[in-house]
Amino acid sequence: MRGKGNAASMTSAVKLHELGPRVTLKLFKVERGFCEGDVMYHSIEQRTAQEVAVQRQAKKEAEDLKQARREEQEGNVARKKEVEDEKRAKKRARKEAWEAAKEAKEREGGEGGGSEESQSGEDSQASESASDGASDGE
Repeated sequence: MRGKGNAASMTSAVKLHELGPRVTLKLFKVERGFCEGDVMYHSIEQRTAQEVAVQRQAKKEAEDLKQARREEQEGNVARKKEVEDEKRAKKRARKEAWEAAKEAKEREGGEGGGSEESQSGEDSQASESASDGASDGE
């Protein structure tokens, strides 16, 4: 083994020491499933069939309650989404009505101003053609 101060031709020895006792495992608890099933074996606690039945019933009631709460929550979320969609639709309708009114107002203002310009333009064209006709007669 090469290490600090060791040349290529020199070797070093390594000594190993055991730090602690060897580990012995003992079975403590066995469950069905992974952290969710009923206890099949427990080294400390022994239960009767009646106690196991009571525990299963309590677990079933808890699952039923959880499912009922989940369904209620899904209903609340759906209702809230419908209300939000209605608000968005109303807001969109108000915005479209406002834009339509704005466009109509602009057209009213634009038509009145445009007609004056077109009338004054027609008057100037008529006066030019009249002056041209008068000069042709001479």
